[in-house]
Amino acid sequence: MMMNKSIKKNTPLYNKRLTVFAYLFLSTISYVSYSQNYKENLKNDICTCIEEEIPSLYNLDKKFQECYQKHLTTYAELIDSQIEEGTDSEKYRRGQEIRQNLTNSLPIDLIYSCDTFYRLVEKRRNFSIQQLKAQADGSTLEKINQQLALNPNPNAYYQRGALHFALDDLENAEHDLRKAVSFDQGKNAVYMTMLVWILEEKKQYAEAKTILDELSLTHKQKDIAVLRAIIIRKMGGREDTPIIAKQDVPANTREKVNSRTTNRRGYRKNTNKSPSTEKKKQRPRNSETKTLDLFKIKKDG
Repeated sequence: MMMNKSIKKNTPLYNKRLTVFAYLFLSTISYVSYSQNYKENLKNDICTCIEEEIPSLYNLDKKFQECYQKHLTTYAELIDSQIEEGTDSEKYRRGQEIRQNLTNSLPIDLIYSCDTFYRLVEKRRNFSIQQLKAQADGSTLEKINQQLALNPNPNAYYQRGALHFALDDLENAEHDLRKAVSFDQGKNAVYMTMLVWILEEKKQYAEAKTILDELSLTHKQKDIAVLRAIIIRKMGGREDTPIIAKQDVPANTREKVNSRTTNRRGYRKNTNKSPSTEKKKQRPRNSETKTLDLFKIKKDG
């Protein structure tokens, strides 16, 4: 008959088993924490990679991609292991979606968490703005004034406001951009983005963020998300706050949006347009897209 022998405390065998148990427990906790925070770890690895070899302003996006691809190999198996449900093809598709989301979201996250990356993005953007200002021609102001006298329209107000901005006349720039936004009922992302830049120059960050919050509900351009992150950093924020998805917009906000799709008599406007027509309508003119290029540096010649 075998007897269950208990192990006495403070003996070598007891201490050895206790050490093994503690090691296994801590390893499990560490792995769970590592699995849950792989995005945070990947973000830190990319930041360190950028800091180790500071890229030129021209090559910042290329450097991000290089660091992302280099360190993604460390987390690829972990990312795929967390996809438990579905067929192999469904898991593959989900894995690709996660990778695409990381590619889109990490540059925004780095603005909040990586000081070096944030400074490079800001330096590149400021350099581009200075290029725009250097190319500004004040002699065209009278021509735009004449155009507005003949035909007051949002694009003309935008053009004059952008010129005022380039000439460092922020008060007149703000006036014209507010007119352009009012004419267009806040539907044109280019006009609203230009107004945000003016407010940013005037350090009116709270209103600038409010505009970008509303803009982010309907426009998913990366430049808008980047600008929003920059504004939040300048307000002293270090983390992003999630934007409300369209289906989660509060009732009062939905009423405000819905009012734009009805005519004065309350009848709903016809919004069932073909995709090609809608896309063509939303595409801004070449003259209106200049400011959206300010996140890129234009090489001379």
